[in-house]
Amino acid sequence: MWRKIAEDFEKLRGFPNCIGALDGKHFVIKAPANSGSIYFNYKHTFSIVLLALVDACYKFIAVDFGAYGRNSDGGIFAQCNLGKRLENGTLHVPIGKNLPGSSTFAPYVIVGDEAFPLKTYLMRPYPGHQATGDANKTNFNHRLSLARRLVENAFGILTQRFRIFQRRMKLAPENVDYIILSTCVLHNFLCEQKDYTGLINHSAQNAQPHLLNPLSVQPGRPANDAFADARAHILAYAACLRHGLIPNLLDGGHNARFNCRDAVWWWLQSIKQYCSEAPQGYALLGEPVARLFARDGEPAPRTQPLYDVMQEALDTHFQGLVFRERNAGRAIDAHMTDKGFNVQIGIDPETGFPFGGNDYNCGTWMDKMGSSEAAGTRGRPATPRDGSAVELVALAYSVAAWLAAQHRAARFPHAGVARRHRGGALTAWTYAQWAERIRRNFERFFWVPAAPSAADLRPDLVHRRAIYKDTHGATRPWADYQLRCNFPVAMAVAPELFDPKHAWLALDNVERLLLGPLGLKTLDPADWAYRGDYDNSNNSDDPNVAHGYNYHQGPEWVWPLGFYLRARLAFAQENGVYAKTVAASYAALAPLVSELRASPWRGVPELCNAGGAYCADSCRSQAWSSGTALEALHELELARRALGPAAPAPAD
Repeated sequence: MWRKIAEDFEKLRGFPNCIGALDGKHFVIKAPANSGSIYFNYKHTFSIVLLALVDACYKFIAVDFGAYGRNSDGGIFAQCNLGKRLENGTLHVPIGKNLPGSSTFAPYVIVGDEAFPLKTYLMRPYPGHQATGDANKTNFNHRLSLARRLVENAFGILTQRFRIFQRRMKLAPENVDYIILSTCVLHNFLCEQKDYTGLINHSAQNAQPHLLNPLSVQPGRPANDAFADARAHILAYAACLRHGLIPNLLDGGHNARFNCRDAVWWWLQSIKQYCSEAPQGYALLGEPVARLFARDGEPAPRTQPLYDVMQEALDTHFQGLVFRERNAGRAIDAHMTDKGFNVQIGIDPETGFPFGGNDYNCGTWMDKMGSSEAAGTRGRPATPRDGSAVELVALAYSVAAWLAAQHRAARFPHAGVARRHRGGALTAWTYAQWAERIRRNFERFFWVPAAPSAADLRPDLVHRRAIYKDTHGATRPWADYQLRCNFPVAMAVAPELFDPKHAWLALDNVERLLLGPLGLKTLDPADWAYRGDYDNSNNSDDPNVAHGYNYHQGPEWVWPLGFYLRARLAFAQENGVYAKTVAASYAALAPLVSELRASPWRGVPELCNAGGAYCADSCRSQAWSSGTALEALHELELARRALGPAAPAPAD
């Protein structure tokens, strides 16, 4: 066992002769009666400590649980069975082996932080004062930290998997011990399962082994492996398509829900990006997809090329569809009202804009459904964004324009979309015609001029000028004119839709009114509905905030920042400020780098409260926050190279 663990550490983490990463984790509890200060820890909370040794795949090898919060990690280690058996040599750890490419013999060791003593079997970093100015010691500390971080990551996975750990546990200490032990066992079980990724395996039969257990994926894998990941995910979601939509809830494919309008457009955009960037990327379009769901009226699901699945999604939108969710009712959604289960999608024949939804559901990423009886918000979406959402219009243009080009290049067999009318008449658009219709109408219906103009569609609803509307045709017409963070997303996806001068004015308003330290406000601070601090536990009768109703009504989300920076780059050249914008964009990413370095999760959060303040109900490390920042950084690096010697140096 020990040699296999060491092999994994060397192969996956680049750290030889390591048999585990060691650390302690405090689980916050309600102080037991008459317990004094024994559970009181250095973080000024009451806790029980889990001491764990973790392998290279985030699995727990050995755990000690139940220690009082006041005890140090080193003290717990010295008194626990693991520490005692390592000390007296009864764990049957092999004596060691030569380091790779060397004749230097070294023992097998576990790695820990400064809280643990230096032993022949326990390696810790050099103290800071010893490492300062010594490149070898600094490099050693860095390599050790990367290996040791696995135990911190395992704790993070554990606490995110089991919600009971995300709040203070009001249980007897012995019950907390049982919960910790059982969840550690379940955690290992989930890590071991080869089919728990479910749908990914369904359309990725030939995927590489790491795809079947993403928790074992090591950082820094080759780019081709990342493309394999992307391919597997694209095909897996293709398998799930139904009603022309990608599900917002998979449920293992058993009771999937199709009540979001944006996922399918992002999926199509991801195919465009994959084909454009992956080696032999366009081969993806012909990959077979084993569908999970039969089309209505068909006896069984089919296997078909990806390009036909894509075409089905687009044809369904162009034809238009109104349907009711399967199993509609409290069994699938405890808060949604009856009308919310009715789903509509379509393409406006005049503008080419995708539209859908209603006032009782929330089909984009701004998906907060009210749940407070006391505040009267239960079943009432905070941000339905029905009609035509600005970023979905941009995505539709991006996809249609790209498919027109791929059809001309004989890579995509379908020339366009068609609608059969009730009388039998047929309306058909090529993809080029569809894209042009969107382009021709976009500024007319979304731009809010800087000064009152005859072009104003609803001057009585204009609150901010020199912005782009958030939606067009919403049931709540005033919602069309709210200043939100979604049009910079549209700009990054489809800059061709925007007048460059208008775009720059609008982006200046985003910088002035929405930009925060780490992300973008989700609503104009001057809007009547703005509430910048998110608290999902708010039990008041205030309808603006009860049960976190303001999730997307002001709090500063991190993921739109990357799109905002990319939008700046897209229009900087035509506004004569390209080099200046590159420098400013690097500076805007600097707070994210600081957050990344300071975070125990080595990530950036889902959202912040007003002014970038910590939000207790935010995910502390969210993939799309990091992913969009990395996309922006990638484009910045390309821009910096294009500028050559005149390029600004990126901030550290």
